Amino acid sequence: MTAADLSEQQRRAVEMLAAGTEPAAVADACAVSARTLRRWRNRPDFAAAVADAVSGTFRDARSAVLAASVAAADVARALMLDGHTPAPTRARLALGVLDLADRFARDDLAARLDRLEAIWDSNDLRAV
Repeated sequence: MTAADLSEQQRRAVEMLAAGTEPAAVADACAVSARTLRRWRNRPDFAAAVADAVSGTFRDARSAVLAASVAAADVARALMLDGHTPAPTRARLALGVLDLADRFARDDLAARLDRLEAIWDSNDLRAV
């Protein structure tokens, strides 16, 4: 059984639970008893649908944050280059940008090292 096999009430409950709505409010909104909602939540297909919805919510939130980070970087850059921005503010922004650049470089290096170690461990040196 898949999420598509869930009833309309169950799909609504999945959405509400994934959004963090309290179970009592979900049961009320779906016009079912708390016991019925508990039974649904114990079903593997329903639990999987909730987990998928939560995962989707986090993916959407991550995408929104990443998109906003581009705008934030543009604002920081503009303020750093603006001669009217107080020097201490420009310095803090520059240090913040350098710190993030350092973290990104370290994260990238760690990911590359992890991939190389996995290749080495698998003895598949042709992938290098």
